[in-house]
Amino acid sequence: MERLPYGHFLNIGFWINMKRYRKFISAHWFGTCILLIILLSVFLRFYNYENRWGLAYDQAHDAIVARYAVENHKIPLVGPFSSAGPFQTGGEWYWFIMAATFFSPNAVITPWVALTLLYTLFVLLIIFVGKELVNEKFGLIVGLLAAVSTAQIAQATNLTNQSPLAIIALGAIWSMIIYAKTKKLKYLFLLALFVSLASTIHLQGAALIVILPITIIFKRPPFVKGIIALLLGIFIPLVPIILFDLNNNFVNSHSMLQYYLYDQYKISLDVLGRRWLTYTGVFWPNIWSHVIGGNMITGYILTIGLFFITLYSFFKKRIQGKWCILLISFLLAVIVLRYTRTPLYDSYVVFLHPFIILLTGWLIYAVYKMKKSLGVLLLIVILAGSIIKDVRQIGNAENYTDFQVKNWKKTLISQFPSSKFALYDHQYKTVNKSLPLVLYLDSDRKISDNGLRIGMTFATMSGEFKQPIIVGDKTGHQILDLSSSTSAQLKNDEWVFINPSAIYKSTEEWF
Repeated sequence: MERLPYGHFLNIGFWINMKRYRKFISAHWFGTCILLIILLSVFLRFYNYENRWGLAYDQAHDAIVARYAVENHKIPLVGPFSSAGPFQTGGEWYWFIMAATFFSPNAVITPWVALTLLYTLFVLLIIFVGKELVNEKFGLIVGLLAAVSTAQIAQATNLTNQSPLAIIALGAIWSMIIYAKTKKLKYLFLLALFVSLASTIHLQGAALIVILPITIIFKRPPFVKGIIALLLGIFIPLVPIILFDLNNNFVNSHSMLQYYLYDQYKISLDVLGRRWLTYTGVFWPNIWSHVIGGNMITGYILTIGLFFITLYSFFKKRIQGKWCILLISFLLAVIVLRYTRTPLYDSYVVFLHPFIILLTGWLIYAVYKMKKSLGVLLLIVILAGSIIKDVRQIGNAENYTDFQVKNWKKTLISQFPSSKFALYDHQYKTVNKSLPLVLYLDSDRKISDNGLRIGMTFATMSGEFKQPIIVGDKTGHQILDLSSSTSAQLKNDEWVFINPSAIYKSTEEWF
């Protein structure tokens, strides 16, 4: 009997293994796709990271406050001052940075990495939210959209208190969906908790409150138990602000009421360019394309397409209660945002990111169900547009402040190897550079309130002082040796003390 060649058995083994592999993929296709999407999101969020993580005044300020709180066993009750008015939100934002700092106190970049990981988690969670909302295919669609979202990728490296609102808003949406399915009050409690937490971290999150009455109208919880669940969920995130106000003559509440009742109306909506035509026809297509799509043309296609798909689904009576709540809540939030009397930037709509991604996914899925090839084409166009913008954004990123501040720190330590430093900023005008320097020196344990006094100013201003220059050139920033000046002289010359103790006190213990 003729023997089969050895290569024949190899071929048989290859096809058997391939068949097993295909069976495994077929049985675990959803999990495999999730893994690939997460790997893509990690790559887009961490590639070229050293040039992308944002280090400026706001980021350095918040990192310093959190680091000081960890080192001195303090619990911040309030967050940064609002850009809208002279009041503060809750301290929960600092708690997040504190947790990251505590994990690795010697690394400056740790809070930024923690935030970027949070945005990677957002991608995973929105897949499961999409699955709950429609099915597994829809979950993968919105997961892909979130993975390549330009706004999500940009915000993932920006350590400001707007950033956590995307995942908190997604938590609110998830709670609404599960409550709509189960009618269990614990999910209504979680919905209220997420909404309240969003508003205490950044005031743009206050617009998220519209989802509460819409959910109640559509799903009608038990009256007494429902009110208790809602009030308890709203109350818990407010505890830090309430404690702060109880100990400080209700200064924060008074300032907030003053702003909302009187001060905000000093700014005209016309001055802010908030005409309805401009707001709906320019601002929102631009925002939509920044979140997903990549360019204005795609932004117009998506917003107009969503409008017609919504009308079509409404007249065909194909909109489920969960989608009604989502659509109406988004529309009301857009209206509330239009009447907000502050300049609107990309970062002011972070709380609406999950709404935009889910609604875009809904449009794609609706087109896919009508005609598969057209739905796939639309998805490819959207993904391609976003990826092109992502590549440009990632490739052009630079973190010059990080490079500059590291060199200053190295020079200071080499010139004064046994010294610690007490930093000042002239008229508080160069804090976009001086606070990052404080952060770096503090991470190396080179900060002390009794240390060598040094001050940062612009080169054009340094000629007014007699102090010697330690670091700097004739055109940029300069660091001066202030050790020969008394505290009274420094105050008279408008040098502002910016050590971590002073930054913390001006934020948390100023009243």
